[in-house]
Amino acid sequence: LKMSPRYAAKYGFDKMPDYKHDFASIPMEHLVIPECDSNYTLKDLKDVDEAKVIDYDIGIAHRSRAKYLMNFISTKDCFTKVPVAFNTSGEVVGIGCVRAVFSNELCAGPFYSDNEVMMAYYCFCRFQDCFHGFSKLSRNYLKLGQLNRISKSLAKF
Repeated sequence: LKMSPRYAAKYGFDKMPDYKHDFASIPMEHLVIPECDSNYTLKDLKDVDEAKVIDYDIGIAHRSRAKYLMNFISTKDCFTKVPVAFNTSGEVVGIGCVRAVFSNELCAGPFYSDNEVMMAYYCFCRFQDCFHGFSKLSRNYLKLGQLNRISKSLAKF
């Protein structure tokens, strides 16, 4: 942070958001799999209309990044699940991707949902079939009160 005043003076980088990114790494033996909510169902990416997934992402990103998104969440060693509202006409209400990375670890992301608390729990619950044989689950997240509680509640030490 010693360079911060210099960047602010020279380049105008003096605006800071009210959040910061943080990182969580949970050893698999400490991962808590919460109870699932029966109002939603989770489908594999291949079982959901791609246009619905892209439309949902446009609502989050406010621009179309269809090619990037679909390539990113459908590459080898990715486990992508799409939460769908069970009591409606198949409306996409989130996207969750867990991928195998180096060192026998899993990395969660992207991970979007309409209801942060319930859908985050639900998606992790339904990803449990992907967790076997890995040492850790890692996730970058925003340091915000609600999301911190979600991340912390997924680990039991």
